Amino acid sequence: MKKPDFKIILTELIFLFTLMGCSPDKYQDELNFHRVEFTNVSAVFNLSRTNIHFGSYANDIGESAIMAADGDLLFLMFEDESLFIRYEKEYGKSIDVTIDTIVYQKFYDRDKLIGLNLTEDNLLMEWLDSVDEQVFSNLRTLQVTLPLSENNRSHLQKILKYAGGTGLVMESENEINYADLEILHEFTPGWAYLTDYQLDIEDERYIPMMEKLELLGIEGGDIDWSLAPDLLPSLESMILKEWDPLETGNYSFPNSKDLQSLTLVESNFTDLEFLEQIPGLRSFHAVLCDTLSNIQYLKNITSLKSLGMPFCEKISELGPVSQHQSLLWISYPINTSPEMLSQINSFFPNLQVIELIGCEEIEEIAFLENMYSLKCVILDLPEMDLTPLASLSNLSLLVLEEDIFTESSEEISTIQEAIPGLISLPGGGLCLGSGWILLLFPMVCIIWVFRNKRKQNRLLSN
Repeated sequence: MKKPDFKIILTELIFLFTLMGCSPDKYQDELNFHRVEFTNVSAVFNLSRTNIHFGSYANDIGESAIMAADGDLLFLMFEDESLFIRYEKEYGKSIDVTIDTIVYQKFYDRDKLIGLNLTEDNLLMEWLDSVDEQVFSNLRTLQVTLPLSENNRSHLQKILKYAGGTGLVMESENEINYADLEILHEFTPGWAYLTDYQLDIEDERYIPMMEKLELLGIEGGDIDWSLAPDLLPSLESMILKEWDPLETGNYSFPNSKDLQSLTLVESNFTDLEFLEQIPGLRSFHAVLCDTLSNIQYLKNITSLKSLGMPFCEKISELGPVSQHQSLLWISYPINTSPEMLSQINSFFPNLQVIELIGCEEIEEIAFLENMYSLKCVILDLPEMDLTPLASLSNLSLLVLEEDIFTESSEEISTIQEAIPGLISLPGGGLCLGSGWILLLFPMVCIIWVFRNKRKQNRLLSN
């Protein structure tokens, strides 16, 4: 009997999909989390998961790392600068980001310019006046503050000739200049994070700017996306901060039938019924959403792989979570009790990442020692015995709240001896409230000076 020619079969299937006017599922790749390592970075946060409320700090030998899936938006902090990066598979598992030693607003990865913060700095202006425009061809992130000066408007036009698909971080301090919008409306970024920016979705000039966006983050302001349901045809991931449907009555989302990831930060809603309009959701994270109390609608989502409810203080029952046996990431609400954990933990045989942040009722972690699929454990709990973690042979990243990390050095050494290649890091949050991007640059200096003084005091006391 003649064996089937699988190449012919595959060709025929693709032809059939074409005739039917559809294509194979673009999201068929399995969600997977990787440890992504950094050099020269003081702290890193995954904005698509726990946002700025808990991330990894560099340890004493300069290591820094975080867990990320393809497409996650990361926020990197240096000593006095910061950078947004959307993680992509081609980055690999190690990213060597460096800041130009003369012009601090430039960020490089292996000699390629990948990030630029467009400011009024004189040295940056001189460099932009003289540089060959081809240098912008590898740009991954462009950070701008509106309104622009006349000089920066000219520089932005030069950059955008070569920066299609680049990520755009945009904030507005005052009323936006029409000339700025005329330039940006011709830009086609691959993702965008907007702060205090008044987005008029009924303005047709936004169509070029929005048509290729795969990720959109918005801080502040509620938009009725039902007014322009086709504005974001490529959107896969959304991050909303201070979303307030209880005030506005607006529960709409753009491109909801294809939306894969939704992160809501410091937002105001009581239940999850709105998820009904996002049938293919694979990742849902609600961070510091004080009014969320009813999570029963989770039972109706069939494709969930990543779920987080850190700092959500009104959730008192986790039963609906138990049906999601394919979860790879889970972050528990702060009032999680040992009884709640015992009821659901056995349901997650493939779990890769677990976060227990601020869960003061959890006083021991023996339940983790048989969860052999874990790649990453993130803990901010009362002082406890950490040695059960030594049995997790696949563990590659351990992040402990900074004070716990400092006080548990002997236990960490024991765990690292048992698990070769494990990276252990201190962690914590960066809770700056509304408009945190605008406040960031002076705040970075204050945070790290204070943190380094605490380190020095500990060393002196020892």
